[in-house]
Amino acid sequence: MQVPLNLTDNKVSAPTTKVWPLFSLLLKHGVIREVESSETSGIVLKPGDPSDWQELMQLSTMHDNTPDLLHSCSPSDFVKKNRFSDIHPFKENRFNFQNDNTRYINASVMLDSPLILAQGPLHKTTEDFWEMVWDSGARAIVMTTDLEKKGKNLCQYYWPIFLSMSLKDSPKTISKTGEEIIRLGDFRCTVRTFTLTKEGEKRTVRQYQIEGWSHLKAHPSLELLFETIKKIDSENGNSSPLIIHGSAGVGRSGTFLCCHLLYQLQKHCLEQNTAFEIDVFLPHNVSAFSSLRSTFDRHDRRAIPNGV
Repeated sequence: MQVPLNLTDNKVSAPTTKVWPLFSLLLKHGVIREVESSETSGIVLKPGDPSDWQELMQLSTMHDNTPDLLHSCSPSDFVKKNRFSDIHPFKENRFNFQNDNTRYINASVMLDSPLILAQGPLHKTTEDFWEMVWDSGARAIVMTTDLEKKGKNLCQYYWPIFLSMSLKDSPKTISKTGEEIIRLGDFRCTVRTFTLTKEGEKRTVRQYQIEGWSHLKAHPSLELLFETIKKIDSENGNSSPLIIHGSAGVGRSGTFLCCHLLYQLQKHCLEQNTAFEIDVFLPHNVSAFSSLRSTFDRHDRRAIPNGV
């Protein structure tokens, strides 16, 4: 028998990773359910009913037309830092700089987990972005977009074009110290290594750019996404925050976030010899995350990879 997991049940072992607050949210919304008795460990995908997308569309419309649900933090002096007028963080979980509560960046902290979804930097927000990297203690950045497509700018070239770049009040110096490519067939992820220096302290930060991922579409190589996630996990683990951005920081970024959570949940299942069922069509899957990032529910079909 399959029943929703009771979060108050002390017999249930929670994942040991720092992303557990997100798993708690998914459990609360019924997106994932622990299987009481299973012959194998791991994740069980439940196809669900495609007609549930009608409910999803109604949910999306509700969010678009109900301003009270969007507790945005976009006063007039912040608007110029948003790429799109309708995509901004909520007040409750936007990233806050440690020493400057008047500074703003379009980025959302996923509950108390070390996961941050952010808008791709604009020219005017490049320093804010690197300050967020330093302030948060992040050691890994995932970039899910190309810089441009058909002449349209999707993200600012925010890292050193040559060997290093200097900033005013963010990490004083950012130096590029390495580059490698993860290649699977026609698809690739470029991994760049940077050294950030501020007030005599040096930190190593890696950027993982997944190239060729089209806007509003699922990535054609699920294998590449999980190879990238495995590399991030092996090089960074869960000891420091992970910043994920695309252009808007909603669709492709949210899809990568879901894949990252699936990977962590699978690791937990194998370690604890347990199994979880996931309803991939459940509209609550969308509503769970739309409470953390505005317009997160608009293009959620990307979260359903080809072949699933």
